[in-house]
Amino acid sequence: KGAIDGAAGITYGKAALLGKDTQSAAVDVDGISTKFGYPVAADGGINKAVLGLDTDWAAAVSGSSRVITFKGSDVDTAAKIVATECYVTYTEASGSGGVASAASTSIDLGKC
Repeated sequence: KGAIDGAAGITYGKAALLGKDTQSAAVDVDGISTKFGYPVAADGGINKAVLGLDTDWAAAVSGSSRVITFKGSDVDTAAKIVATECYVTYTEASGSGGVASAASTSIDLGKC
């Protein structure tokens, strides 16, 4: 969670300096796809901002969220990851008219 929050914050800072923090459509910031300055959940977003996120962990996208858990042979979809009840969810920023809700990260520790 900390690495994800840190990477999202650093990316937002870069986007703000470039004046790209109010864009509701995906915009490239330093090779990372962003919306409202924060990495998107889809491929090319938060998984590029956090080195090793998709190689060291099991991760999948569901709508505007990316769910991440420990690697395992049977956790290759978002539904399977959520079923573990031991995962992190990154939800991309959302909003309209240049007004956004920041990206957020949450943890489900139910069966960890």
